[in-house]
Amino acid sequence: MTTTSSFMRNDAFISSCLNTIAHLIPVSAGVFYLVDPDLRPDHYILHGISDDTHQQYLDHFQQLDPLKPANFHQQDIQMVNMTPAAIANNRHYYHDFMLPKPHA
Repeated sequence: MTTTSSFMRNDAFISSCLNTIAHLIPVSAGVFYLVDPDLRPDHYILHGISDDTHQQYLDHFQQLDPLKPANFHQQDIQMVNMTPAAIANNRHYYHDFMLPKPHA
């Protein structure tokens, strides 16, 4: 059984990892997700993203997200990103959600 204190320790560790990554790689925002058995985001830690922006993502754009874990469950890959081809194939998600957000 997972306790609240272990979640808090995990959250602190994940936040520390996100901060370290942000210092090593120039990123202005990121989210760490734990996913449930159906590959849906279950628990998250935000870095440089407002709660309102994240809620908008959950309400309107999560299903369109080309980087959602369910899209990669059959592939053995370590990291995915928004390549120019992915942006071109997912214009609604990228232009309506990603571009308008102030990420700095």
